[in-house]
Amino acid sequence: MKVLRFFCLFAALIATLASAQPENPQIRKEVQAVYTKWDRLVAKADIEGMLALLAEDFVSIDVEGNVHNRAEVVKEFQAFKDVREPRSKIRVDHVYWDEQEAVAWVTMEASFLVKQGGKWERMTFTGKFAETLRKSPSGWKFVCSQQLPDEKSN
Repeated sequence: MKVLRFFCLFAALIATLASAQPENPQIRKEVQAVYTKWDRLVAKADIEGMLALLAEDFVSIDVEGNVHNRAEVVKEFQAFKDVREPRSKIRVDHVYWDEQEAVAWVTMEASFLVKQGGKWERMTFTGKFAETLRKSPSGWKFVCSQQLPDEKSN
């Protein structure tokens, strides 16, 4: 697991160093389309559709540096069954392309209703992520997602 975490961090570092390079407009369009698809799947609470976009070797790294493998993420996604009106709006801020993988820096705004104390309450979240996507014969797959620290906490 430490090797996967190191790999994701190393990929993000390399991409950061190369981020001054101009973006490939076609790759940016393709990557934004993946996030638009993700937003639609979230709105439908289509867990299977969301999981289909995750590579088998997918890892997620939270803001505290904890690494979660695909199986753990699958369990976390089951929480979608307990929410109403899930919404996600993901904006691609920057994309770096290298052969078969892209690193995307994105801003996500999400909201959903959750039952608390017998009534439905709206919860909201805004976060930034660095995500690695791999181009495959079946389309783009998420390989690594790392939540970035809030700029206010720096």
